[in-house]
Order: sequence, then C-alpha cells, then structure tokens
Amino acid sequence: MRRVTAFVQRLLDGRRPRPFVPTDDEAAAMRAAIALRGESSVRPEFVASLRERVADRVAGMEPARKGRRVFLAGAGAAAAAATAAVVVDRALIGGPPGLTALSPNDGVWHPVFGSDELAEGAALAFDTGIVSGFVSRSAGQVSARSGICTHQFCRLRLNQPEQRLDCPCHRTAFGFDGTVLRSQLSPAPARLPLIEARETDGRIEVFVPRTS
Repeated sequence: MRRVTAFVQRLLDGRRPRPFVPTDDEAAAMRAAIALRGESSVRPEFVASLRERVADRVAGMEPARKGRRVFLAGAGAAAAAATAAVVVDRALIGGPPGLTALSPNDGVWHPVFGSDELAEGAALAFDTGIVSGFVSRSAGQVSARSGICTHQFCRLRLNQPEQRLDCPCHRTAFGFDGTVLRSQLSPAPARLPLIEARETDGRIEVFVPRTS
C-alpha cells in the first residue's frame, strides 16, 4: 500500500515516480484506479461514496479475509487520483501508444549475437543480465522487443515454428514485432516495448542499461 500511495502521490505532485514491479495486491489496487480513468474529473462526493462502500464491505467480512480487502480500500485514495490513473496505467503496466520503447538514461550497445546466427524471419532470445528480449530479422533488418509480457510480467517463450512469442501464464501470443496476435485477456495487453537494435561489424547489438 505504501509503495502504491507514494507512486500516485508523486504523479499528482508532478514529480517522477520511482518505478517498481507490483505485487498482485498492488497491481489490483492500481487497476481499480485505472478502471476509473474514464472520469476526466472525479467529484469529491464520488470519492467519499466509494470509500464508504468499501468500508461497509470490509466491516462485514471475516477477519481472515479482511487483510486483502483493507489493502484494496487504498483504491479509494487512488480513485481520488483517477485523473492521473491513465499515467499510472501506462507507466507501470504497459507504456503509452507511440512511446513503447526502452530508453535508458545511461545505456550501452550490448552485443548479443553474430549476424550469421540470425536467419531471415527468425528470432533469438537474449538476456543481458538486466534486460531480457528477442531479436528478429525481417526483410534483412534486425529489431528487438522486450521478452516480458506486458500483462503480469511473465517471461515469454519463443515459438519459432509459429513465429510468435507465447506467454506461459495466460493464452496470449505476440508477434516478433511486439503486436498482440491473440489473447484470452480483455482488454488485450499492451504491445511489447521496443528495444533499439543494430547490426554492425558482423554483430547484432541492443541498446540497454549498463550492468554496472
């Protein structure tokens, strides 16, 4: 709860929030706020009403079940920040349309494969110790995408015969270009973030944060 509150508060204050990988409960609270993002402005009466309804439900629950619901009551605070919820959604869960790229402040070109290792139409998995992803070749050009599902951060699996990246946690598959090919989720998860890649001197390199 403390991390979620701090994250939202920094957004409201116009400061850059400290990124973190949320637990299931934290993600649930954040998604509760995101569900309210259609409100361009949130009336104080709405927030007060929401808090009362949550409090009433918590009061009627068995002690063993209260812990999670009390935590989710923090969504009341997030509801007050619903005008910033779309920012939370994109920054924490998926990244905004058109800006879905890994852009480290202090990055380095990291070699991952020799050019002759990556065939046309194929993909290869890489892990730099900080970033996991896949590089692929299409029409002679190399590109790279994150290897982590944008839904719940599960590590994707390469399905070379079907030319796709499969999520082992849910029935979701991405193309080598990061687009969602199919998904049991509604709404579908965001496109996989782009990782800058290049081919030079017989090597394929990706631009990622420094390891030290």
